[in-house]
Amino acid sequence: MLQNDSGLPAEANSLRIWQPYSPSGAFGLAWPLPLVFGIVAAWLIGGVYALLVVFSPCIGVFNVIVAVIAGGLVGLAVGSGVRIAKVRSPVFAALLGGVAGLALVGFAWLGFVSTLLARSGQISAPEVWFEAIRYPAETWSFITGPLLENGWFNVKGFVPTGIVLIVAWIVEAGCLLVGCIVIPWQAASKPFSERHECWHQSVVHSGGFSLPNRQPRSEQPMQSQDLERLELGGTPQAHLELTIHYLPGKREDLLVSVHSVMQEPQDDAANRKAKKAKFKRVQVLAPHYVSESTIARFDALVREAAASNAGVVDFNALTSQSSIPPA
Repeated sequence: MLQNDSGLPAEANSLRIWQPYSPSGAFGLAWPLPLVFGIVAAWLIGGVYALLVVFSPCIGVFNVIVAVIAGGLVGLAVGSGVRIAKVRSPVFAALLGGVAGLALVGFAWLGFVSTLLARSGQISAPEVWFEAIRYPAETWSFITGPLLENGWFNVKGFVPTGIVLIVAWIVEAGCLLVGCIVIPWQAASKPFSERHECWHQSVVHSGGFSLPNRQPRSEQPMQSQDLERLELGGTPQAHLELTIHYLPGKREDLLVSVHSVMQEPQDDAANRKAKKAKFKRVQVLAPHYVSESTIARFDALVREAAASNAGVVDFNALTSQSSIPPA
């Protein structure tokens, strides 16, 4: 019986050819690591976020932008922990990110109350920080009492209070949470080889592909078998972008995903002002398992592109056993 590089039957790979990749949902004993990363990041970023909010001369859009960035940074911390701990469950990763996000909201509130009272000269920031933690009921009373009734900022003479301020706080909390949840979800959804217990690496073909009889600017999903019909011939304005997901030094567990890249239409005025064209990138094929013969076909296309001086990537070299460092 033929065997692949790992010693497993060659037919083991063929059973998954053209099948979409799906996360296994598994996670190991190191699953608390993303949560630790997230809470530490929430503590650091929450304090900085509170300072920016209190001392910002602009209230409104600035708060939304800073909140999204703060949540995104905490999400990146959780996402890095997801990859290190090898969490392959997007739902569980999002749950860990959500907990870290709630910690971010809490630390941001503690920093906000501390900074607000310190700015008014009522008490020093470090002192009120520890007092707020020791007496959460009093902190909550301050937020729902004087702060909610009187507000703390004005917009063109209008001071938001009551229900208006509550809605603003809810929107702010949502902005803080979105990155904490979405980024870990995406990290856990990346291709992972259960056989070799490692994440796939990926490389994007820099040349343009096209599919016969497909509209250049189409966003319609592709079928996995369409990969056999891909050919070079895309234009700079519209083409298919090919991504190979691979394991260095392995010729198995190969996946391919495809994006449709289209230049967004612009009117004459926009074209005159734009420094560079804007492109829209839409995934039309999620990662699917492919055979070595499919990769070999891509290699042939790569060589053809190289002959025309197009930007190329040698996929065959990526999965070659010769690329494995000697022991």
